[in-house]
Amino acid sequence: MNNLPPTINPTIPLQIGTANNWVFVANGYNYSMAIKNNGILWAWGRNLEGQLSVGGTDNKFLPVQVGTDSNWATVSCGYQTTVALKTDGSYWAWGDNSYGQIGNGLTDNIPFPTQIAIAGCTLGNINFESSTQINVSPNPSNNIFNIDLKANYQTIEIFDLLGKSVYNQNIDNQLQVKIDLTGFSSGYYVAKLVGENVSANVKLLKN
Repeated sequence: MNNLPPTINPTIPLQIGTANNWVFVANGYNYSMAIKNNGILWAWGRNLEGQLSVGGTDNKFLPVQVGTDSNWATVSCGYQTTVALKTDGSYWAWGDNSYGQIGNGLTDNIPFPTQIAIAGCTLGNINFESSTQINVSPNPSNNIFNIDLKANYQTIEIFDLLGKSVYNQNIDNQLQVKIDLTGFSSGYYVAKLVGENVSANVKLLKN
């Protein structure tokens, strides 16, 4: 039995803790998940079905780190089921699975992040260019990314981690490109560069 802490019902926005490096937050049925700019996932709130993935099923009244992985990109909370993407585009899920909502072909609850293979998903198979070929600075960035290239590319297109195209630009063989993501949501993006006989993909993290 979990003892509930004193209830607070603020009528104005209330800062939670003092950390200022959160880049993504999601809220579900009486629980929340969030990602910091170092790619680490945190969870708190209701945990009856293990949807927090912090060990056991006790509710957590303060943010608790989920595992040790530092490559989480985005997370979504449902009723008692959590799904998330990592920076490599792989899909993970855990929590209540009584109706097969996790998508692993079973109905047993899963108290820890489990990778789920989905036919047709391609982001997890992207080959990213090494830093010796393409240099991005700063990365992470609040808005502006400066990209130095060592090959001739004609276009650059940016996708979110769900595979949606959110930006494109003709760069006409420039060796230095400035990308402005002002107004875009915080999180990871994939920049695809295409030339006549060359292509490359790089990851961008917007704070």
